[in-house]
Amino acid sequence: MVDAADGHHNHRPRWRSDASGAGQPDTGREAHGFVQAALDLALSCETHDATTLSDLVGVIHVLPPADQEKVWDLVDAWAEKEQDDTKKAVVCEHIRRFAFTGRSKHRRINSRTKDRARRAHASLTPRDVVIRHQWLFAEHWLQESVEEIEDDHLDYRKREERVRNARVAALREIWTQKGFDGIRDLTAIGGASGTIGWHLADGVIDEADFSGFLTRCLAVGDPALAGKIDELVGGFLRNLAREIRLAAARALAGSLRPDQICRLLKASPFERDTWLLVDAQEPAVRERYWRDVYPGCLHSESPDLNEAVDRLLEAGRPRAAFHTAHMAFDNVETARLRRLLDQRLFVQVLALAFKRSDDRQDPPEWRIQNDEQRQALALAADTLLDRIRRIPGTDDNGTINAADIKTWVTETRALCLELGRAAIGDQKIGQVLSAAPVGADGVWPCEPVRDVLEDVASREIAIGMGVAVYNARGMHGIWEEAADERDLAAKYRAWARKLAFGHPYVATLVEEIAARYDHEAEREISDAAVRRRLRQ
Repeated sequence: MVDAADGHHNHRPRWRSDASGAGQPDTGREAHGFVQAALDLALSCETHDATTLSDLVGVIHVLPPADQEKVWDLVDAWAEKEQDDTKKAVVCEHIRRFAFTGRSKHRRINSRTKDRARRAHASLTPRDVVIRHQWLFAEHWLQESVEEIEDDHLDYRKREERVRNARVAALREIWTQKGFDGIRDLTAIGGASGTIGWHLADGVIDEADFSGFLTRCLAVGDPALAGKIDELVGGFLRNLAREIRLAAARALAGSLRPDQICRLLKASPFERDTWLLVDAQEPAVRERYWRDVYPGCLHSESPDLNEAVDRLLEAGRPRAAFHTAHMAFDNVETARLRRLLDQRLFVQVLALAFKRSDDRQDPPEWRIQNDEQRQALALAADTLLDRIRRIPGTDDNGTINAADIKTWVTETRALCLELGRAAIGDQKIGQVLSAAPVGADGVWPCEPVRDVLEDVASREIAIGMGVAVYNARGMHGIWEEAADERDLAAKYRAWARKLAFGHPYVATLVEEIAARYDHEAEREISDAAVRRRLRQ
């Protein structure tokens, strides 16, 4: 259906005399007549179907009263002759969303329209129990119902309880009338498989039937439906009490095929209880589980956080380990953060936080389509990079191995170059190296770090180190004499002099840090002089 209610006149030529009348908009009777003619054509169509009637219902509130009645008459006539419950359900749901949800309140629908809508809705209600209730599971979030339209002080807890009761009652009716086949059909046409599973465990299926139900779910091998069924199983298991869930999983583990066992375990909550069940399976199942499982994000209070990182790293999935812990880095032990770094996650984290500088694309597994998720991961990645305080190649005694740190810097720079992040990669490497301790000779940075800096001689690394050293002071006050800044400048300049002979490039880097503190001191002294003159 074409909406002819809005339009604009053509542009009128300014320099031609042969365009008489062009571009002159009609502001009255002709425009109204055109719109009415288009509407009359739409209403007089003899081949209305679920799509065209749904379109008409969606705009009925802006039509003249007489035309509104014509639309409802068309809907009623179509409902009497249409036998396909699926098509009826389409129009029925459009009427519900038009007249019986929160949005209808803003459309200022009058009582007569609501009455016609209720009658039409009742005549279109499908006879098939699955199709009749599919609207409850079209999405995880259910739009407000008719009972809530007039409630300006909606209690959302009570609302959620009403939605839960409606969904449980619908599933109980489907389960009673059609059994597993009805649940499978509902899952196939719905968009909230996990929600279906959750409420099936909410008193719809008896505990004695749990194993049989899960077995039938895992026997579904249709690729087009298996993913939804797995989501259903996941929702079902998450809503079971821990003891009941584990008992059901143990019972099924001895009777299912290896691929079905793996599906069951992947659908189970990502937690230690599940991992222990995985450990008890044959090697092929264990390998497949840890290769394919989607871990999700663990909250900061999870007791399984650090073990999850360990297990995913052992499975060769550092990116998954990062994703699992990215909302709870404060509770990830330092040793595990170091393992993430040592396994080249540094470059992957860098790729999450910063875009490429060339026109090439990252590997497919690094591309995140969801904008909200991409922004959250980028923020978490940047936070992780800022929290790195241990130099790569440092052993448990705090000693930095010169060969290890050189290897790490060389390989990391090569990966950053390959992935279009050479400049920002060097800056972040400099940020990491800024945490180097003073060397055995009392000069900063320590010998292994100053050696690798001299070999690489990267300007971007120098920039990153300088910024990180300056930022490491955090918030601080500056007195008018800027004595602290003078002392810092003197300290770094003394180190620069000692480095000048053996490490001239590093000496230049350290001298630039000293000069920055000199500049800050001079600026503060100058500003203080201005303030004194203004007070006089």
